Amino acid sequence: MKGQHRIVSEILIFAIGVAITSFVVISFQGVENSISKISMEDQLTSVSNLIRSGIIKVADINSTIRLRIPRDVSGAIYKISLEDDKITISTIKKPISVSKQIFNTGHPYIIKGEVFSSAEYVDIISSGLNIMINRSGF
Repeated sequence: MKGQHRIVSEILIFAIGVAITSFVVISFQGVENSISKISMEDQLTSVSNLIRSGIIKVADINSTIRLRIPRDVSGAIYKISLEDDKITISTIKKPISVSKQIFNTGHPYIIKGEVFSSAEYVDIISSGLNIMINRSGF
């Protein structure tokens, strides 16, 4: 009887250790996922601010500027979409997106275009009341 009691207690201690280790690993994976998502959203917001600044500049001077954008954010390719007064940047594989209003242009511009981050360089073109974003040609 003494031998069985010792084996059962050793198995219980081992099972408790495995349960605690599993809980810690699962908890850290959840924390890692949430921090990764927050980091990606912050990076997408930075890119949207860069594009918004370019649009505001090009609207004032009525010409073309070329911007260098990050090839990826947190290892993910993203898409930049412009429609009227709204910029939307969304990742391709993960369902994360950021939308911002474009303001301070001063006129009712028609803003449109779509480009993927793999282009690395984008042209923001203003002609009259039309503003477009395109993949850079160089």
